[in-house]
Amino acid sequence: TTAFDSSPNANNGTLTNMDTTTSRTTSGAKVGSNNIVNISNITSFCVGSTLLLDAGNSFTHYQWQDSSINSTYSVTTAGKFWVTAIDSNCFSTSSDTVTISENSLPNVQLGNDITLCTGMDTILNAGSGHTTYTWSTGASTQTITVNLANTYSVTVTDNNNCSNNDATIV
Repeated sequence: TTAFDSSPNANNGTLTNMDTTTSRTTSGAKVGSNNIVNISNITSFCVGSTLLLDAGNSFTHYQWQDSSINSTYSVTTAGKFWVTAIDSNCFSTSSDTVTISENSLPNVQLGNDITLCTGMDTILNAGSGHTTYTWSTGASTQTITVNLANTYSVTVTDNNNCSNNDATIV
C-alpha cells in the first residue's frame, strides 16, 4: 500500500495552473516527470447521465476526493472532484481539481393524446428554443402537421447538448 498526501500542494516545487473559465486547478511536481494529470475538460453534464472522469494511465497510484483508488471516477451529481496521482517510484505526483455542474433537461411536452376525425389534421409543437428537433417521422422542425392515426415522438436537444423526448398518440 502506498500512502501519500492528497492535498494539491503537498510537494515542494509544485507547478499550479488555474483556468478560471472551467473552474479547475491543476498541480504537479516539476521534478522527475513531465506527466501532469488532467481529469476532464468537461465541466458539466446532463441530469440523469454519468460523466466519467479519467486521470489517464501515466501514473500507478490514484486517490480521489472520496479515497477511491481507480484511475477513473464516475460522476452522477454536481460537485467538486479531485485526484492526486503518483508514479511507481513515489517520486512524482500530480493533482487536478474540477468543479462539475449539472444541466437540466430541455422541456418538451406534446400534450395529451389527440382524436382526429377523417380528413382533419393537427399541428404537433415541440416548443421553441431547442437547437435540434428529431421527430419519429424524420422531420427536424419545431412543429409537424399530422393527419394519420399513429404515435408521434420527438427528441429535442438544447445548447448544452442535453436531450429529452415526449410522445403523443393521434
